[in-house]
Amino acid sequence: MNTSTQPEFSGSLGPTTAQDYQTLLESFAQAFWETDAQGQVVTDSPSWRAYTGQSLEQWLGEGWATAVHPQDRAISLQQWKLAVQQRSPLNGEYRLQRPDGGWQWTNVRATPILNPDGSVRKWLGVNIDISEKKQAEEALCQQEQRTRLTIEAARMATWEWDLVNSQVYWNEQHFLLLGLCPHNEPLPDRVFMDHLHPEDAPRIQAELSRAIQQQTPYDAQYRMIRQDGQTRWMNGYGRVTEVVDGQPIRMSGVMVDITDRKQAEERLRLSEERLQRAMSIRTVGVIYFDLQGGIHDANEAFQRLSGYSHQALVSGQVRWDELTPPEFMEVTRNAQNEYRIKGENTPYEKQYIRPDGSRWWGLFAGKRVSEGEYVEFVLDITENKQTGQALREANRRKDEFLAMLAHELRNPLASIRLGMDLLGDSEGDDSTVAQTVGLINGQVDHLVRLVDDLLDVSRISRGKIQLHLERVELGALVNSAVQAIRGQFETLHKQLHFKPATGSLYVRGDATRLSQAMTNLLTNGLRYTGEQGQVWVSLTAQGDQALLRVSDNGIGLAADQLTAIFELFVQLDTSLARSQGGLGIGLTLVQRLVDMHGGRVEAHSRGLGQGSEFVISLPLLKELSPLATVPEFTTLSKRPPHQRILVIEDNEGLAFLLTQTLKQRGYEVTTCYNGLQGLEAGQQQLPGVVLCDIGLPELDGYETARQIRQQPWGQSVLLIAISGYGQQEDKWKARQAGFDAHLVKPINLQELLELLEN
Repeated sequence: MNTSTQPEFSGSLGPTTAQDYQTLLESFAQAFWETDAQGQVVTDSPSWRAYTGQSLEQWLGEGWATAVHPQDRAISLQQWKLAVQQRSPLNGEYRLQRPDGGWQWTNVRATPILNPDGSVRKWLGVNIDISEKKQAEEALCQQEQRTRLTIEAARMATWEWDLVNSQVYWNEQHFLLLGLCPHNEPLPDRVFMDHLHPEDAPRIQAELSRAIQQQTPYDAQYRMIRQDGQTRWMNGYGRVTEVVDGQPIRMSGVMVDITDRKQAEERLRLSEERLQRAMSIRTVGVIYFDLQGGIHDANEAFQRLSGYSHQALVSGQVRWDELTPPEFMEVTRNAQNEYRIKGENTPYEKQYIRPDGSRWWGLFAGKRVSEGEYVEFVLDITENKQTGQALREANRRKDEFLAMLAHELRNPLASIRLGMDLLGDSEGDDSTVAQTVGLINGQVDHLVRLVDDLLDVSRISRGKIQLHLERVELGALVNSAVQAIRGQFETLHKQLHFKPATGSLYVRGDATRLSQAMTNLLTNGLRYTGEQGQVWVSLTAQGDQALLRVSDNGIGLAADQLTAIFELFVQLDTSLARSQGGLGIGLTLVQRLVDMHGGRVEAHSRGLGQGSEFVISLPLLKELSPLATVPEFTTLSKRPPHQRILVIEDNEGLAFLLTQTLKQRGYEVTTCYNGLQGLEAGQQQLPGVVLCDIGLPELDGYETARQIRQQPWGQSVLLIAISGYGQQEDKWKARQAGFDAHLVKPINLQELLELLEN
């Protein structure tokens, strides 16, 4: 530094003095000071003390260092001492205290003042406040850091393209997106182009060229092929960032991997396509709606099913709750509750009303698609419902037919049976009459069994038969059935053999129904064996099963008949079978009754003409319970009590025969042919028993019974219904009308006499 006391500059403005320099320093420096040659402060500096708040005593020597921030103090002292030692200028930055106790950034500049011999005479220094500059640098640094974190968090690749040298600068993420090892050196711009998908490269090159030439933003989606061969979707954005003399020389931008978004978009597109295809199916209606009754959308199929146009459905002109008949609102509300709870419903059936008032059946199933919106898929099941209704109607008519058939058969059978009973009780030794009576009675029994079997099959098919299950000793039951039918075998000169079990075999069953099944098997053996026919019956235990075997030496079965024989109305295709008649329901009834007992029945045969064997298997009881009473066959007691009987029957022939039969047994009988006559006769005769038909003209049997019960004489009378209708519902109706008992035509005389005697 020039140490001359003469001014450095002189001219028309006058010489530059020391005061001028002082003024200059004060204009940009906050403190200026001097030290001795060894760097020790020996003179006061008011500007320093004003800048830092130190006292004179604190400032002198090396006391200035106590005003430096503790984190900067050591380095600032080291720099100062090194500058003094090396006699070199000092330029440093550190934090100084403020008079208010805070901290401020300062730039310290110091230079040695030399003697003519080159030795240091003293040091001059200044402190320039740089707090605002430091704050700006800190803010910029924080902004850069936030930008960098954002880019890294977004996995965003950044790039700068040197258009002059055809080089690109990538950040680390850019390398990673392409499966390359990151480095800091620039790359040829062809590296990017080489990784573009061949189908996208021409388009992207054209868009980049346009963005450079027109200096417009570049924004494009394209596929990149990574170094490992994997294809990824990218979204690139950039723009020209530097232009010299009108020519772009630099372009900057970012690149983001959007593969997941593209895949999601593709899935959404496919889903929408599938939905559109579903919406276009002509056989499935689709309706979008809310739970308040509004319809948001509907496909053509639903429009066709409902009879409403798309405009009418979605405009609010018609609501789905208005389409629903009142009787189906409950099932609709149940579906709504399921939507609210679990977002989907259990498929349900209901009707909708068309504009013309007609109705159609739909099967509805749906799901929540968004908040407040639901979709239901609808199948038109109107035809199925109509078919089902037609089938139920046909089944009902069939049951009515069977019941009517039984009724129509029973009336003449009742007359025949009573006539036979009357002839059988006639005195005389006419063998022809006795033989005729026996043959006719046999045929009547056969017809009765046919009718009963026919009705039982119908009842089982409709689930109308209820088993009265109890503990049954199977040996006694089989023996009873064998003894009951043995007379028929002897009449036809056929043999029936029975080998009982070695011990008692107990099953849980309905004794009456099991006996019916066994009797049907025995009757089958009787029917399908020739003149020298034999039937063998055996009962054994095998494991936890009781086995009843009924075998014969009859016509046998072909292989294809072993299972078909149990089907309804199937008959053996032989002349003998046809000559024996039958409806083909006996074995069907056997199988269904055995099935109801948890057992099974099988047919075996070596072939036609080689006999057959039927095996019933029933589960044995492990625990004993009260024993059921096995049906017994009793003889009639002809000892009549002294009772007066009133018969009310519109069939005069049947009324005559019934009256004569009862008179022969000593009863006093009055006969009437309708309910009104019966009421009058009852008032006069005061009978103890009334036998009343159900199907009477004018006043039917039920109403006749109710009116009889209202009479003083009718409150204690034994009231017995006689009817061709014998189903469970008929017996229940009779009981409700006031009847004490219900007898089915043809009347079983033994059963009637037991009622009268008891």
